[in-house]
Amino acid sequence: MRKFLIPLTAAVFLSVLAACGALFIPEPTTEPTAGELATPHLRLDATRFEKLPGWKGDDQSKALGAFLGSCAKLKGRPPNISLGAKSVQGRVSDWLSICAAAALVRSGSRTEARYFFESRFTPYLVFNYGKSSGLFTGYYEPELRGSFQPSPVFRYPIYAPPKDLVSVDLGRFSPEWKGRHLAGRITGDKIVPFATRADIAKGALEGKQLELLWVDSGIDAFFLHVQGSGRVVLPD
Repeated sequence: MRKFLIPLTAAVFLSVLAACGALFIPEPTTEPTAGELATPHLRLDATRFEKLPGWKGDDQSKALGAFLGSCAKLKGRPPNISLGAKSVQGRVSDWLSICAAAALVRSGSRTEARYFFESRFTPYLVFNYGKSSGLFTGYYEPELRGSFQPSPVFRYPIYAPPKDLVSVDLGRFSPEWKGRHLAGRITGDKIVPFATRADIAKGALEGKQLELLWVDSGIDAFFLHVQGSGRVVLPD
């Protein structure tokens, strides 16, 4: 599996560390009201770190590095700015003392990093529709290496949207299709399916002058497509 260094906001940090099936929430500065950590379908139950599968064998110092990256994003922001749902993400002011404590942890120290999280956070088991198993997703911005000119190294094109690509909002035709879209291209008086990813990889878009630049990894280009945005570092 590929490993990524993920710059996280405080809000995203909660969902990424939920890979073990729990959310890590900082100790609240005020008592939450009844039901504040619940929605009609989502329920969060406080649990203990020793109950998290793999927690004792994991290297929390790596998570701490990502957390410090989140803290850097908070510097200079007004303390009263909300980071999202008050009961979970809180405000900038809720994180300042925690970020200051994180900065004192010795880099690479698993013991200190683990103590930091265990002493300042509470893990919550997540239930959705009464089930405690499921999937969390997180966002990161991939960084690719590329060039404006193709070469034996930079040989995977990143394309601009094709001019003949159209998107049809099916919800305008029937309420049962609301929120669903169909992508294709117009041929004559018909809409036909657009080239598949496999077709494009085989050269379906070559010669159409759609290449924005070329990168050195087809896998990284794929993750750029999945994430929807990213950065490309040029040779200079």
